[in-house]
Amino acid sequence: VLRGIRARLARERGGPPYVVFYDTMLKHLAERRPTTIDDLHEIYGVGAKKAADFGDAFLDAIRTWRRPE
Repeated sequence: VLRGIRARLARERGGPPYVVFYDTMLKHLAERRPTTIDDLHEIYGVGAKKAADFGDAFLDAIRTWRRPE
């Protein structure tokens, strides 16, 4: 799901996906599951600009994601 969001955002901006977030950042997002912008800032590599530009899309997905039962 996170890779799909990253691909969409990169496509919209006309750049490669790693410009949005690196794979390691996506892994940390999946492991830590931040729910706020402040939580997002704790992910290595996510500064104020990336959090503002991309944070809401990723946080919405993380908040609504449910593990399969």
